[in-house]
Amino acid sequence: MGSYFLESEIAFDADGRLIDAGYHDADTKAFEPRDLRGVFGTFATGVTVVSAMSVSGEVSGATANSFTSVSLDPPLVLVCFARDSRTLSAMRNSGRFAIQILAKGQEDVAWHFAGRPMTDGAPVLSGETERGVPCLEDALCVV
Repeated sequence: MGSYFLESEIAFDADGRLIDAGYHDADTKAFEPRDLRGVFGTFATGVTVVSAMSVSGEVSGATANSFTSVSLDPPLVLVCFARDSRTLSAMRNSGRFAIQILAKGQEDVAWHFAGRPMTDGAPVLSGETERGVPCLEDALCVV
């Protein structure tokens, strides 16, 4: 895997409004998805499971390493999901969710909620937050 450098072309109008923010790599060579995944995979990040319950009572959870604290006051977080995510749908419908920060050694839990179900001892969202949102009982922290 080679080294890649991105150059940015950003243009503003006379009033300071952004009018163009195109990006291209320095060699005008497209990134190979496999190489890009390898590069992005070197960025250390925590792993969370986001859980929610739909208004009809269906419990769902999804692994997310795209969790970012945005603000403490008011408390805001950013989590990214696929548009067709059941967990996202449950969050939108109920307005409630829980974020479980996983501990070292919970890789199997992360993979389970990422769509690679465990065959034995599958984790269950059997705990409950103060607001009644299903959660993992053995997570490092539940928010």
